[in-house]
Amino acid sequence: MKHLFNIIITISILLVAGCAADRSPRTLTKYFYKAIANGEYDKALECTTMNEDIDFELYHAIMDKVSTSIEAKGGVDKIEIIDEQISEDGLSAVVAATITYVDGSVDKEFCDVIYQDDKWIVDVDLYSK
Repeated sequence: MKHLFNIIITISILLVAGCAADRSPRTLTKYFYKAIANGEYDKALECTTMNEDIDFELYHAIMDKVSTSIEAKGGVDKIEIIDEQISEDGLSAVVAATITYVDGSVDKEFCDVIYQDDKWIVDVDLYSK
């Protein structure tokens, strides 16, 4: 279930709209997770590497499970970025975040981000593990 939640969170982050070129991996990641927490899945999708051939049924099924999981914990209380590791070539990064829920539970998430087409985007694969 936690792996499914991680996939859903990652996908949701990808939907975040307005992925400006000047956004850092840290800022993009927080924005992505907030969009997912707020149920703005289409906006999160816009900030990802997923192309137009995405399986929208699968994506929305995953998002529905994520939404159910978030609701069961009373919603998201806060999202904190705890680490950002940018590669030496400056073309990829891994951002670590903690998501604290209203019920007091906490998840640690890792977001893969790449620099592509003059902007940072979340690197997502719906079909991985």
